Order: sequence, then C-alpha cells, then structure tokens
Amino acid sequence: MRRAFMSEYILESEQASRGVKTTGLSASALMSILSTAKMETFDGLIPPVRNSERADFIRRIEPLWGKGSLYEERFIGAWMATDEQYKSATPAELMEKQGQLQEIYEGRIASLQRLVSFMVMFHAMAKSVQDFWPKVSFGLLGYDMSRSQSIMRIATTASPVSGSDVRHKMLELAEETAMKFCAGILQKNFFAKRAKADLQERIARPWP
Repeated sequence: MRRAFMSEYILESEQASRGVKTTGLSASALMSILSTAKMETFDGLIPPVRNSERADFIRRIEPLWGKGSLYEERFIGAWMATDEQYKSATPAELMEKQGQLQEIYEGRIASLQRLVSFMVMFHAMAKSVQDFWPKVSFGLLGYDMSRSQSIMRIATTASPVSGSDVRHKMLELAEETAMKFCAGILQKNFFAKRAKADLQERIARPWP
C-alpha cells in the first residue's frame, strides 16, 4: 500500500522508455539502469492536484498548512527533484539520500509484514492438514496442531546473524585455537627443559 521508493519508480520509468524488463535481471544490471537514469525522468513529478480531485476532508484541512502544501507524490521523496538544494544532484545521489529510510522500512515494517504473512500461511497449512485426517478417517484419526510435538522442531535460521558475521567469528575462533595450541607447545617445552635442567643439576650435585 505504500508509495514506491525513488529507485523503484526509476526502474519502472526506464522499463517503459527503454522497452526492457527489470524482472529477472541481475543486481549489476539493475544498478547499471539506476546509475544511467536521466534527470528528465523527474520532469513534472509534482503537478498540483486539482481541487476537484481532492477529498473533502483534504480540502477542509489544507488551509491549516497553507495553500498548495498538500500534494500527492508519485514516489517517496519526489519533492527532492524540484528542491533548490538537490536540483544539481544526480539520480544516484538522490537515491542515496533514501538509503537510510529504506533500511528503516526494511527493518521495522517489511520484515514484520513478512513474519506475519509466514505465520498466517503456515498456520493455514497446518490447519488444513489437521482437518484432513478426521474427514478421511471418519473421525478415527486426527490430532490437535497446538499440541503437536513438532511445534518446537521447526528448522529456522538465526536471522539476526548474517553469513559474514559467522565467517568472521570462525576466523576469530581459528586464530584463538591456534594461539592456544602454540602456547601449549611452548609451555610443554618450557617445563620439559626445566625438568631436564633440574635432573642434570641433581646428578651433578655431590652426594653427602
């Protein structure tokens, strides 16, 4: 339900102007399209909405902010295309301004939406399986999915930990293991030499 981000709007515009499909392209191909976008893409992005097209409650509250202050953006951040501060910026620089906003949206909203959708999907799947067996067995077979033994055996991924973090942790553990191994060898050799020196000293010492 949200408006598209600037990068999404540019991809749609370039797809229409170049006649290329953005679906199925690699990340490098998508970045190439975004980096070569022209500033003409932003021409006429913020046309004033006619009063006849505005909702009644918008027309009533608009004087509170001033005439023309409320408009409908075609994408998030469309105002930057006509702002004096960003008029000389390239599309890549304008999209970079939205990087933090997109990260916040992904971490706070999009991930939550995916979590809820997966929960709903798996619950519906388990519910259909639960209702299937009593129907085909005339009530002889069945189970309560809320009391299933597999409720705590779902294979999942530790999402807060990325692959790069695991790789760095493995390198740290390998370095720590190597250091402990070397320290153990040095300690063993030290005590062996110390014991040998003590034995030689005792042998060389005259008997009383």
